Amino acid sequence: LYNNIALTIKLGYNTLMGIKIGIDAGSTSTKLAALKDNKILDLLKVKSVPTDGDIYDIFNSFMEKNEIKSSDIESIQLTGVGASGFDSKIMNINTKYIHEFDADSNGARYFAPNLDDFLLISMGTGTTYIHVKDKIPTHVGGLGLGGGTLVGLSKYILGTVYYNEIYKLAEGGTHGNVNIMLSDVATNRIEGLDMDLTVSNFGKIYSEASKSDLASGLINLVLENIIQTGCLMANNMGVSNIVMIGGLSGAKELAPTLDAFRKLYPNTNFVSTDNGKYITAIGAALS
Repeated sequence: LYNNIALTIKLGYNTLMGIKIGIDAGSTSTKLAALKDNKILDLLKVKSVPTDGDIYDIFNSFMEKNEIKSSDIESIQLTGVGASGFDSKIMNINTKYIHEFDADSNGARYFAPNLDDFLLISMGTGTTYIHVKDKIPTHVGGLGLGGGTLVGLSKYILGTVYYNEIYKLAEGGTHGNVNIMLSDVATNRIEGLDMDLTVSNFGKIYSEASKSDLASGLINLVLENIIQTGCLMANNMGVSNIVMIGGLSGAKELAPTLDAFRKLYPNTNFVSTDNGKYITAIGAALS
């Protein structure tokens, strides 16, 4: 089990009482967030989707590392597609199921407390769009593009299914070597449009492209189309704030992609956080 643990972040705390645990049991990984007094104590990601026995081991590891007892834990709240498979108790502590949209909304508002009306884009294995207004989340759509798409295409094109390898490859690449860009087809600048906008993903079939270019192109394909869809939704609803969470929200390529969209949609406020993949677990803990 411990070989499956991809990341543990120890952020430090003092008195070990009243700890709230949120568990986001997703389709390909499980995230755990521990909070006390609304402050993050620990964040944990497990690559595989765990069973009840695995969850017990995860909690055992967490408590041993932090020298705490089960009596220090105030609540355990579960969310995600895999949450229904867990028992009603973990280590004799009652658990509660939180609807994923509520967990997403609460987690997003934890990092963006001043926003009362926003479109939430949850970029997980696939992508979910949620309109949050006055703390009430409403599902407005979904997309079959997400981390699963990136990993799946990378398996066949790059020969890897590991995010760190995909991202590392992309650092030395340029997606403009595989995509047809506006600058490739427009001889003069078009007012209001960035010349680096993509006209066609992977449309530059006669170009010599490196493996790094392909990796950059794959990430760009997924991110651009997810964000473009969100921008169109937000504009249609009259919403000016877009908050992005989920595993892909931590990709380095997100920043330059958002820079291009800020030029295209100057009245839209884009919000993201490095801890985006833990937002749902954090929101579950706070629900």
